[in-house]
Amino acid sequence: MLRATFMLTPPHPVHLPQTLGQMARGHYDPLFRITRLQGHTKIWTTATADGSDVLLSFDRLPENIYNLHERLMRPIRVRLWSESAQALQTIGTSVHRWLGFEDDWSAFTEHPAFQKLPASLVVAHRENPGVRIPSTGQLTRHAITAIAEQRVTGIEAMGGLRAIIKRYGNDAPRSDDPDQPKDLKVFPDASVWASLPSWVWHTSGFDGARSRAIVEYAQRADSLEHLLRTHNVAAVARALNAVPGIGPWTIAETLQQTVGHPDAISVGDYHLAHTVGYALTGRRTNDAGMIELLRPWAGHRHRVVTLIKVARIQEPRKSARLAPQDHRFH
Repeated sequence: MLRATFMLTPPHPVHLPQTLGQMARGHYDPLFRITRLQGHTKIWTTATADGSDVLLSFDRLPENIYNLHERLMRPIRVRLWSESAQALQTIGTSVHRWLGFEDDWSAFTEHPAFQKLPASLVVAHRENPGVRIPSTGQLTRHAITAIAEQRVTGIEAMGGLRAIIKRYGNDAPRSDDPDQPKDLKVFPDASVWASLPSWVWHTSGFDGARSRAIVEYAQRADSLEHLLRTHNVAAVARALNAVPGIGPWTIAETLQQTVGHPDAISVGDYHLAHTVGYALTGRRTNDAGMIELLRPWAGHRHRVVTLIKVARIQEPRKSARLAPQDHRFH
């Protein structure tokens, strides 16, 4: 097993759990885990690069620093493990983007429109200066995850994904750190998703529309990944839009984490328009109303939504939760 360890100094405040935690899908995500032992926080996740599996660990060495800005500017220790030297190099040269080093909020916070945000969001930014939008480059992982989350509850999406990843994902590379979670997995390769038998989709709770869309994506994954490497985000969005079963919501969710897109807004989300409307005006709205409300912050709309989530603003519940559907017995 090959290993790389290095320190990265942030160009601006970075809060590790608030930034990398945006990738997590539930407390028992087989691809992501946070360990806290004796006050020391480590973040673990996995990736694929150049056809090989990689284990990643992020933490900061303990120091008694009480100033928030100074704490969030401390160097970050990155550790990588893989059987492939090329994979270590590929992830090692891009991992600063995972940490949001290229997600500079200054153009947003220095814009006159920033002060037009509700006071609760301005305060949320001041109290959480280290939240960043991660950019992992892991297109297949985020695209398939987004498709799995289309038009279903989080319970349904996470349960179905977890079942398939645990069955078909490789075990994470083993490190020499005793804190490594024992059950971490690597997201299965696109070829695995493209060839899953129908009974696996069915017993994992996937309806036909989502399973077909995932297969359609997986069959085009190689060309889409190649297109991503050209750094033409607009071309990637157009290519995703051409995949049957993928629409604006899935594209936005994919780009938010794959390239850290600061303006990708998840139109069509079951709750988002209501939440944005409530946060900005005190009243719920629809998708068209949300787009209009966010217009003053064009170019930074996902950052506004990120602040709403950090501030934990939610419209008071007025009805029952959307009930999960069990497709296994249909």
